[in-house]
Amino acid sequence: RELVELARTRRLNVSTSGVGQSPHMSSEMFRQKAGIEVTLVPFTGAAPAVTALLGQQVDYMIDNLPSSMPHIRSGKFRALAITSATRSAQLPEVPTMTEAGVPMQVTAWFGLLAPAGTPDAVVERIQQSARRAMQTAEVRQRFADLGGVPGGETPAEYDAFIAQERKSWAQIVKAAGLSLE
Repeated sequence: RELVELARTRRLNVSTSGVGQSPHMSSEMFRQKAGIEVTLVPFTGAAPAVTALLGQQVDYMIDNLPSSMPHIRSGKFRALAITSATRSAQLPEVPTMTEAGVPMQVTAWFGLLAPAGTPDAVVERIQQSARRAMQTAEVRQRFADLGGVPGGETPAEYDAFIAQERKSWAQIVKAAGLSLE
């Protein structure tokens, strides 16, 4: 709330890891949901965007936890809110964006995809193998260390998830007047 209030008194600079990447799109969603105007400062990756915030060259950033977590833990960054629907197990004291007064939910996600026409039996075997690997203690711990949560959805569930994400982000892109150029 303090950040939104500050943004209403002056235009803030927000760093991102690049145009069109999830931190940029999340920053755009935040701007729209909070009703503020900001100056986007795109960098060529998370490391330079994080460095700009560390050097106080920008006012804030929305970042994926793996690149910011060390700076949060060291006290160099102050985590204001988590963009997921629920609080992070790694940062339980940090509220969600909705709890902090901006109704938005975003999670970065990664997945395995196969070319169209790949036989269902092959897709199923790959999915089941990946799911088993993601359930091992070692992989679950590594995800947790990075601020992530392993998935393991079925191909049909993942297809539906991607379709919903495309629809949601298309609305943000349209409202922002962004293009592929």
